[in-house]
Amino acid sequence: MINSEMEQGASSSIASSLIEKSSSMEGYSLDKNPIVEALIELRVKGPFRLNQLGPIVREINYSNQEPINRMESIFTSGETVSASASHSKIGFKLSSENGFVAQIVENAIAVSKLAPYKHWEPFRAEAFRCWSIYAKALGIDKVLRVGVRYINRVHIPEVSFRLDKYFELYPELPDRFDGVPMNDFFMRLSIPQGNGGYLILKQGTVFEGPEKKPYIVLDIDLGYDTPDGVSVEEAWNTVDATRDLKNEIFRSLMTDKLEELLK
Repeated sequence: MINSEMEQGASSSIASSLIEKSSSMEGYSLDKNPIVEALIELRVKGPFRLNQLGPIVREINYSNQEPINRMESIFTSGETVSASASHSKIGFKLSSENGFVAQIVENAIAVSKLAPYKHWEPFRAEAFRCWSIYAKALGIDKVLRVGVRYINRVHIPEVSFRLDKYFELYPELPDRFDGVPMNDFFMRLSIPQGNGGYLILKQGTVFEGPEKKPYIVLDIDLGYDTPDGVSVEEAWNTVDATRDLKNEIFRSLMTDKLEELLK
């Protein structure tokens, strides 16, 4: 069923409703962790001035720094058609030697952990440290959006296989294509979650290295918009509850065969 109407607004306690509908995943882990990037994003009311972000960059103290730019294109028509492009700096992308990345812009901060990703607790702690520096410097006490995203990359050790052997989510072709293999695919699903939330699932193939080794990518992006804002405490409770729901969604997308492969 396709829903063309997005829900408006959010409840006063997103975290509580998430906890109620998610089952416990405590103690669940995979030895062959497929996570290549985990991300926590918090969006706030802005924009703040670029010069206010400088002290935040210095205090986070990552070893590498590069600008984040906004690209703008302008087209004009008449007797002649012309086009021009410009870019303006809106923030900073910082990266550390141990795989953390912080993206700081005029109205948001996003912190990522790249592979190898081992545990939630140290990732959350570093994201909270960066957030605390950002929030203190800018005087933030309300959060307008919370997002948690995990990108997984799975190698299937078979030359040819059926996707439904390993995944509960897969593209299904009409009967006339029965027996015809797919070389690659990509699909994107947008699923409302209630409480102003959304789930965006992306699944597809990528090929890496000189041998073009194939992987199935499963990208799980969960977020909650709160137009009136929630407290910082409620925002981080929502981060924790959203991560638990993400785990449940990921497990529901695996068949027993894939779970065996990753354990």
